[in-house]
Parts: sequence; C-alpha cells; structure tokens
Amino acid sequence: MQTAVAGGHVQLVCYDLYVTDPARIRDGAEHGYSDAMLIKPNQIGTVTETFDAITTARELGMTCMVSHRSGETADTFIADLVVGTGVGQIKSGAPARGERVAKYNRLKNIALNHPDLTYGLA
Repeated sequence: MQTAVAGGHVQLVCYDLYVTDPARIRDGAEHGYSDAMLIKPNQIGTVTETFDAITTARELGMTCMVSHRSGETADTFIADLVVGTGVGQIKSGAPARGERVAKYNRLKNIALNHPDLTYGLA
C-alpha cells in the first residue's frame, strides 16, 4: 500500500526483505514492495553475488544504495563499489566516527582524481 501511495514520489528502500539476494529481489519486485534496495556486500557473501544483486535490481527497474555493515571497519571498499558500479548512493551514517569518515574521504579522493567516474559525487 505504501508503494502505491508514495512510489514515484520518494525512494522506498527495502533492506531486511531482500538481504542482497537476487531471488528475494525478484520476488519483491514482482509484488511491488519497493522501488529501491539496500546492498550490503557482507550479507550475500561474495563480491560476485553482490554484483548479481545490483544487476538483478537494475533489470527490474529498481535503484540501489550500498551500505556498510554494523560494526564497520575503516575499510573503504564500499565507496569504490558505489562509484565502480554506478550505484551512486551510499549509506554510511553521519561522519562522526573514523570508519565513516574514511568512506567519505575515499569518495572525495575518487571525485578529485576521477571526476568522470563520480556521477555527481564531487
């Protein structure tokens, strides 16, 4: 019901429903549960499976947002994943802790050194 009312006006991002799993993404798209999904690479298991989830969502007309995991480290891989896949959205939280700032700094570095890849992140 929420998708019917708000869909097209706001981005409705599902997380626990899809758990970065292509089969669950297909099911959610068929039922119109949301128009976007949260991608958590650690949730599905491998980078290849993460790419499959992003590809599936795109094929179904959904947008994606890449998220860090709870208990995150200063590893900046998700910043590269966001830019490299063209997803363009990251969920990393307020830049109040070092592990979050590291991701934003990586995005800034990419924007400064590769402006053609940033899709408006600069």
